[in-house]
Amino acid sequence: VAFQSPCVALRHQQGAVEGFSKYLAIDLDVWGIRVATIAPEMFQTDMTSGENILGVIEQSLKGVDEDVRKDYGDEFLQGFKTCCSKAMTSVSTPRLDNIAKDVESAIALVHPDAGYQSSRNSPLKFLLNTIVAYPTKLQIIAVRAYYFFFWVCLSLREYLRK
Repeated sequence: VAFQSPCVALRHQQGAVEGFSKYLAIDLDVWGIRVATIAPEMFQTDMTSGENILGVIEQSLKGVDEDVRKDYGDEFLQGFKTCCSKAMTSVSTPRLDNIAKDVESAIALVHPDAGYQSSRNSPLKFLLNTIVAYPTKLQIIAVRAYYFFFWVCLSLREYLRK
């Protein structure tokens, strides 16, 4: 299925900004200028709204080859659509106060961090920061495990409804 989650694009952009900021911090340290990167979590916007996500996924599913439809079945593709929609809407937030706290910390602290990952959920923030520190191969395994677990839960729920 040719669908790229907005989370993936957001994370790529954040990674590029973080990389640029590291080298900028090295260059500006000569003059005592500190650089801090603030990577906010996903906010509720038009891009992260459930309706728009469903529209993008439905458009992608229309272009799926018949071979893929036969291999996976329409039930799987509909479950995938539901799973992606719920996953995206569950991680976005309307609150901006965490970013304000990070900006305050970056400006006011004597020794601020070089980067801040804003998140309203402390355990999730810890988990994401831990996963980001993993080698790429382990990150891929962690993401696959998450999607597998999410799919098993979705399938189990559908099975129990019958």
